[in-house]
Amino acid sequence: DDDSSSSFSMQYSYLQQVYQVTAQSSPEFMQRLLLSCLRAENWDVRKATRRVLKHLEAKLNFFGVEALGKDLGIEDLKQGPSAGGGLERNALFDGAVQVLRHRDRSGRAIIAQFSSKGQHYPVEVMAKLIFWSGTVAAQQDEQVQKRG
Repeated sequence: DDDSSSSFSMQYSYLQQVYQVTAQSSPEFMQRLLLSCLRAENWDVRKATRRVLKHLEAKLNFFGVEALGKDLGIEDLKQGPSAGGGLERNALFDGAVQVLRHRDRSGRAIIAQFSSKGQHYPVEVMAKLIFWSGTVAAQQDEQVQKRG
């Protein structure tokens, strides 16, 4: 289908621009991100490149352009209720999403979403918090980068 191919091309081109701007403004951050994605993809450059672009796209969608060139932290989660929503920090402190201390049998991090605690929050808040949790876990632990 030509429309979906054209749409993908435009999106890919846009993500390349996002990558270039981020790499120019924050080369140290981009170097760490590239290294972590290479580890995650067992040094396959093509797969790592796709992972970087997907990560930047999700980060842009969830946190905006100001968060692209930096590691995420607690300050990136909004506390609510506020005009723009912003219940992420409340959901985190309620324990709705947690990175468990223990790993699965393959050594991967376990991110748990507790529906009894998360049912009071919009799906968008929970999705953002899951992305944030996984990103922060990977920023802090090379094994999480390698194994997931």
